[in-house]
Amino acid sequence: RYLAPEYAISGRLTRKSDIYSFGVLLLEVVSGRKVVDFDMEHGEHYLVQKAWEAYKGDELIQLVDFVLETNFPEEEAVRFIKIGFLCVQEHTSLRPSMATAIKMLANEISLRDVEVSQPWAGFRSHVYKNGPPAFVSKHFLKGLHNQLPKSSYILFLTTMFFFHML
Repeated sequence: RYLAPEYAISGRLTRKSDIYSFGVLLLEVVSGRKVVDFDMEHGEHYLVQKAWEAYKGDELIQLVDFVLETNFPEEEAVRFIKIGFLCVQEHTSLRPSMATAIKMLANEISLRDVEVSQPWAGFRSHVYKNGPPAFVSKHFLKGLHNQLPKSSYILFLTTMFFFHML
């Protein structure tokens, strides 16, 4: 659920992998949704994808947890979602450091001139163009199977299969 693309490809974690996970968590907190929820309608299963569609449609405010009704500062919620997007960029060089993300959350750094690009886009096109993902090797899967609970391992395999099919 929180695995950064570079971890899925290389099996190596970095500080920027943690930033990716933080971004997913931030999107979950603001929206009140799970990152992957198959109980939602078709097209609504994947939080990051749904959030990006809301961003493109200039409807980010509709992503905020409905339980809050209108009892939240809209500008702050939108800022948090944008920071989440910055953290879940496919390429690690596009993700902020944790210190920068915290300053953005505290509104010490303006997001006015910060460009937000589509998360995961390059990863999907890479998988599609180049056939089966190279990282799905017996060695990698065995190591992953030993490290993750069974439910997380199955979710990982399902997610990778889904992205391969795009």
